[in-house]
Amino acid sequence: MASTAEWLLRGSLAILVLAFCVGQCYQFVTRAYTIRLHAINEYGYIIHEFDPWFNFRAAQYLHDNGWKAFVNWFDHKVWYPLGRPVGTTIYPGMQVIAVWLTKSWLPVWFGVKKYLGMSIPKNVLVKGAKRVSKSLSSPFMSMVASSMSKVGMKWVEMSLNDVCCLIPAWFGALTTVTTGLIALECSARFHCGVGSQFGTILDEFPLLGHYLRKVGDPIRYILKKYSGLDAGGVRVSSSSALQPASLLSMTATMFFMSTIPAHIMRSVGGGYDNESVAVFAMTLVFYLWTRSLRGDGKGADVDINPSEDNVGYR
Repeated sequence: MASTAEWLLRGSLAILVLAFCVGQCYQFVTRAYTIRLHAINEYGYIIHEFDPWFNFRAAQYLHDNGWKAFVNWFDHKVWYPLGRPVGTTIYPGMQVIAVWLTKSWLPVWFGVKKYLGMSIPKNVLVKGAKRVSKSLSSPFMSMVASSMSKVGMKWVEMSLNDVCCLIPAWFGALTTVTTGLIALECSARFHCGVGSQFGTILDEFPLLGHYLRKVGDPIRYILKKYSGLDAGGVRVSSSSALQPASLLSMTATMFFMSTIPAHIMRSVGGGYDNESVAVFAMTLVFYLWTRSLRGDGKGADVDINPSEDNVGYR
């Protein structure tokens, strides 16, 4: 009876901790997005600052003329009187993303949402998918639009200007997610208690680590005993992967990333600049790298062995 009650208690607490963290993470992602929409809600869909206007102009050229013309584009209106070979002196990732979203992803995504009766933005243009399929230059997207028309879906377009205004807010929210995943990966102990070696790094600090262990060990023990999820610092069975401490670390990281002014000022709506996409790309790379270091698992790419130099690749 006691073991059954303990099993129920541990399972219930584990579900509560997981549900709390998931709910809070969703709130923080939503907050990250809505905070960055302040300028748009206040002044409308307007590109602001100097560099974002050039970036939008470059995106407009790519949208209207295609990739081949873009990479060979020599702009005589800038760097007067010399001009500028834009195609070879620009980081085109942001423009490519904006045009891809405008021409490919968003019309299909909004069309699906409208077909399912879900809400879509008001600043969109609804067209017949069959008529659009005949005017698209991409054979694949033409096939997609034709397939949408057969099931009664509409082709829902958003202007390139509005997409460029919203990209910083979209990617600011995505950066909040990837940063939280980094915190989770670096603090959880996957694969039989080995996992990442960064989770208890503060415990090794002189003096500070002593008091952290004094305070943390009882808490870790209680969480381990009654939630069934290890809090780090002790070896556990392979059935325990996500710990309350790591989940709360992810949640706290997402909170700070969603509201930190240094990131908001580079990802505010209308600020169509490189950092709005680049920060997400960097954090995604950092997460994928730390994720690749998770060793000692079946089919793992690396084997974490303290006796080896750096990382022991298999």
